[in-house]
Amino acid sequence: MEINNLHLENQLEKILKPNIVWYTKTKQFQFNDVYIDDLEINYFKSEIEIFKNYLYYFKAENLLNSKSIKSIRNLFQKRLNLLKSDIKIYKKKNFIIKDVYCLSTNEPAPKNHKKINLDTYLQYPDFNDVLQCKFHHHIFSSISREKFNSLLKDKVNGDFIIQNLKLQLILQLHYESLTDFIQFLDTILELDNSFNLTDFKSYFAPETSFNSLTKLEKKKCTLKMKNHEVVSFFYLMYLYDFMFIDRQSTSDKKRSDLQRFFEDNFMYLDKNGNPQNIVRFQSQLSKINKLNFEENKKEFINKLRVFLDEYEKTTTNVLLSNFNK
Repeated sequence: MEINNLHLENQLEKILKPNIVWYTKTKQFQFNDVYIDDLEINYFKSEIEIFKNYLYYFKAENLLNSKSIKSIRNLFQKRLNLLKSDIKIYKKKNFIIKDVYCLSTNEPAPKNHKKINLDTYLQYPDFNDVLQCKFHHHIFSSISREKFNSLLKDKVNGDFIIQNLKLQLILQLHYESLTDFIQFLDTILELDNSFNLTDFKSYFAPETSFNSLTKLEKKKCTLKMKNHEVVSFFYLMYLYDFMFIDRQSTSDKKRSDLQRFFEDNFMYLDKNGNPQNIVRFQSQLSKINKLNFEENKKEFINKLRVFLDEYEKTTTNVLLSNFNK
C-alpha cells in the first residue's frame, strides 16, 4: 500500500475529529463506530501509534521537517483547547456533552457485543476490566450514590446522564493521549532548536528492541531471506491472517502491530549472507504496487515451493532425527 497524504489526513481526522453518536433507542454512545463500553483502555494510544507510523514513513521519504511538525502540534493543541474550554471535560458539574459536539440519531443501532446492566455493571465493576473500574471511579466521584440511584429510576434522562459521565471519562483519556503526543513533539522541536537536529527518523520509528529492565539488546530471529523476500513474507502472513497480535483489531491496527513485530524480532540476510536489521520497512511495504514487486513475489514463492516440496517428500521423523545427532 502506497502511503500518501490521504492516509495521514484520515488518521489525523479520526484522532482530532472523532465521530461521536448517541443512539436514542439503545441509549448508548459510540466513539468512532465503537461503543464506549467496548473501547480498549489503550485505544487512543494505539490510534496515535498508527499516526506516528505514518509520520515515520514520511520522514523516511524526507517529507517531514520541523515546520510540518509545528503545524501538526498546533492542530493537536486546538483539539486540547476545545476539550478543556468548550466541552469542559474536567468540570464535573458540566458533564452533559453539548449536542454540537456529537450526533443524536433515532436510526437502528449496530449490534452491541456487551450487554450492560447498569444496576450491577457500575456499582460492582469487574476488577480485571481497567476501563470499567475507571468508569466506576469517575461516576461515583462526580455524583453521589443517591443521585446515581435516582438516575437509574429516571426513564427519560437517567441513562443519558450516566452515559454522558462515561463519555466524559473517554474524552479525558482522549485528552491525556493528545497531551502526551504534544509533549513528544515538543521534545523533538526542542532538540531541533538546541542542536539543529534535522533527522527525526529515530523518534518516529517504532520502539527499539531493548529490554527496559536490563538495558540489554534483545536477540532477534534471522530469516533466511533477502530484504524484499521479508516484505513478501510479511504480506503473506498479514493478508491471510497467519500471524496477528490481536485478532479483534482493525485492519490498520493489525497491520501496524505485525509490522512492529517484524521490525522488533526479525533480521534478514544481505547479499553477503550477513544478518541485518529491518530498516525502512515501511518504504519497502509501499512498493507493493511497483513493477518489480510481482517479480520479487514470484521469486519468493518459488523459494517457498522448494522447501514445501522437500517437506512433502521427506517424512517428519526423518527431518526431526537430525536433531538427535
